[in-house]
Amino acid sequence: MRCSFGGLVTLATLAVASAVESSTYVPLVFWSQNGVFEHPVNDISITKEENQYSTAQIASTIATLQGNGFGDALKAQTPFEVLYKAPKAIAIFVRDSLRLDELENLEGSAFESLVKDAKSSVAYPHTTRSDSNDALTSQLKATHETTIDNLEEYLSQNPLKDDGTNVVIVKASNDLSWESLDSKISQATDLLNKFTGNSVYFALTGDKAAPAPASFASAHRNLLAAAAIATPLVCPAGYILSTSGATPFCFSHYVHMTPSILSAIVVGFFFLFCVYIGIVLLDGIQTPLHYPSVGPPKGKEY
Repeated sequence: MRCSFGGLVTLATLAVASAVESSTYVPLVFWSQNGVFEHPVNDISITKEENQYSTAQIASTIATLQGNGFGDALKAQTPFEVLYKAPKAIAIFVRDSLRLDELENLEGSAFESLVKDAKSSVAYPHTTRSDSNDALTSQLKATHETTIDNLEEYLSQNPLKDDGTNVVIVKASNDLSWESLDSKISQATDLLNKFTGNSVYFALTGDKAAPAPASFASAHRNLLAAAAIATPLVCPAGYILSTSGATPFCFSHYVHMTPSILSAIVVGFFFLFCVYIGIVLLDGIQTPLHYPSVGPPKGKEY
């Protein structure tokens, strides 16, 4: 499933699909200051695809963003034929573990603003870790790896190479509070923009999966039951929600001409044309200008 960060948070608050254990869900968010990613940041719609992406597929897409691969397994890049220069770096903030429901802690944060203010972003709620040993960092071919607390010192001592795209893994411990993590990610993005001349793509995900608490599973079962009764329809920005029909739907602009209106106009003009022809024909009827007082003689032929 691909959606914006807003849609990702909405999904986290609504439900985690019951077919897969919630502990296997590790969200992944990409954002960039160019249009490389497929979905605009103001698109909060959630598609119906329930795709699950493995660590190998994530690594494949990152290699493609580097220019070292030929297959975008996540289809993260824009589908339009626009060529973007490969960035100097791809910075991936990797928390020890990250569950889908934990993204609620970043709602209304500086991190959410970073994603929403970016020119493009794409989010994947259902990236998976097959087991407790399946770490994302083991799949990525990183050129640099450091912690979020030591980032500035590390970059000063280990400059980014100029040939090719650097993959910088920035690890964040689960011991960091969400407020502290949010603040450090904001500072790290400014720092990386400075070191790369704003030529950097960003990502946030978790290295491993973590089991969800029992209370979370119980709450989401209740939410799933409620969602099965009435699932709200959320329209993307720029679209309008219509409830005029039996089923609500989203539309991007008003339709000024419907088939019914067109039919009425055609029939109306045809009726007016018939009336016009009738009046013209009636106007063409001529009567004698005068009547004689004496009739013609009988027996005469004229």
